[in-house]
Amino acid sequence: MVMKISSPFFSFLFLSLFLSTSADAQISNCQPVQCSHEGPNVTLPFYLNSQPQDCGEPGFELTCRSNATMIKLPYHKELIVKSISYQNRRFNLLDPENCLHEVFLNLDLSGTPFKYYYTIKSFTYVNCSNPISLRSKLSFPEVPCLSGPGHHVYTVKSSLFASLSASWDRSASCRVAKVVEIPFAYSPYLSDSSFGLGLTWENDGSCEGCRGRENRAEGEDGGLSTNQIAAGGSITVLILVVMAALVLMKIRKIKVQDGDAKMDEQVLLHTKNLIG
Repeated sequence: MVMKISSPFFSFLFLSLFLSTSADAQISNCQPVQCSHEGPNVTLPFYLNSQPQDCGEPGFELTCRSNATMIKLPYHKELIVKSISYQNRRFNLLDPENCLHEVFLNLDLSGTPFKYYYTIKSFTYVNCSNPISLRSKLSFPEVPCLSGPGHHVYTVKSSLFASLSASWDRSASCRVAKVVEIPFAYSPYLSDSSFGLGLTWENDGSCEGCRGRENRAEGEDGGLSTNQIAAGGSITVLILVVMAALVLMKIRKIKVQDGDAKMDEQVLLHTKNLIG
């Protein structure tokens, strides 16, 4: 007897295949990507804003802009992501305006999964109406990108501020602008902002999901998320189990119907024999 499969079964089969394909597409969308050939690989815990949010961790969203990989941190403009080391959990940033200490003044890493890669110390930013004396300049080099006519900005270790400020020329009319925790004071010999803008992220804490999915971030190339692969496999297995159950139910129903038909034929034959 030929088994007939109803149209609802085909509908469910089509839907199952669609869901399975969608799951595979989701995994494909989370593969490592680059904003340019020279740009860093973007993978867990980072992700691009053009990818699904579950491709990465909260706070690790990046953006492609003019072939550059960008990140937006709280209270500051976008910065360029120069490189990412997933093994060392370190990434280097560049300021598009090339003013490292302007970034230091405004950047607030609290509430983010990041912190400075280098040891930080307390530094004082000093704003003076006039340039300070030559003697003090040896300890207070002026920050060119923050200075201009009528304002001259300097940085100094906060622990040395009181003793060094005693040698200022009072006509400089200086005042404390801000005290911040940063890796180092301004130096004309450290103009490469990639040195000062090295950040790192924790393996736990605000990045709780990184530990469970860190297999995807092996080495510099990255890979697929273990959770995403498991999720895709689970969906496929579930679809196959449901399909198998439906087929078995259909076969059982057909067998029952076939048995009932045979019984009816036997009853009819027995009745004819009694009448005959």
